[in-house]
Amino acid sequence: MMAASPPVGLSIVSHGQGDLVNNLLHSLDKHCQGFPVSIVLTLNIDEKTDWLTPNPSFPLTVIKNHRPRGFGANHNTAFKSLGNTDYFCVMNPDIVLPANPFPGLISILGKPTIGVVGPALIDSQGHLQDSCRKFPTPWRILRRTLGKKN
Repeated sequence: MMAASPPVGLSIVSHGQGDLVNNLLHSLDKHCQGFPVSIVLTLNIDEKTDWLTPNPSFPLTVIKNHRPRGFGANHNTAFKSLGNTDYFCVMNPDIVLPANPFPGLISILGKPTIGVVGPALIDSQGHLQDSCRKFPTPWRILRRTLGKKN
C-alpha cells in the first residue's frame, strides 16, 4: 500500500489538442494510479470533448473558456479552482510520462532551499531538452526584450 502523499494539482490547457491531452491523461492514469492527483483541464478554444475518458481514476475538472485566454490567466484560474493543494504542476498537452514523476519531485521540494522543480524533459529520440531557465528578474526580462542573452 502506498503511503499518503500530499495532493498534487495539475493544470493542462488545450488549444484544440484533444488527441494530445487524451494521451497525457492515459499516461497519468497508467503511471499515477493511487497517487493523489487532481487535474484541471482548460479548453482554451471551443473543441469537442468526445475523447475525454468518462471515468478517470483521478478527479478531473474541465473549464471551457468563452474566449481564448493567455498562459498565466489559464493556469491562475486552474490554481484557484483546485482549492487547497500542496503542489501545483503545469503540464503541456504533449507530455507522455514513462513513470510517476511526482514522488521524486516532491522529495526535492522538501529541501528548505528549493522552491521550484521540474523534471528532465526527454524528446522522442532520447535527447535531453533545454528546459531550464534562470529566475526572471526585471534585469533579465529587460535584457531579453532587448535581444541580449541572459
